[in-house]
Amino acid sequence: MRKGDMNDPKGLIYEAYRMDGITKSECRSIFLDWALSLPMEQDTG
Repeated sequence: MRKGDMNDPKGLIYEAYRMDGITKSECRSIFLDWALSLPMEQDTG
């Protein structure tokens, strides 16, 4: 995966994997922000 692709338009997931010492709570927050930024018509299956 590269930063800013169609599955991660803001690069949030990409950056999260690069963070040292990230907590589960922080991961959930990043995932939620990523999920909310997807277009309505995006297949999230």
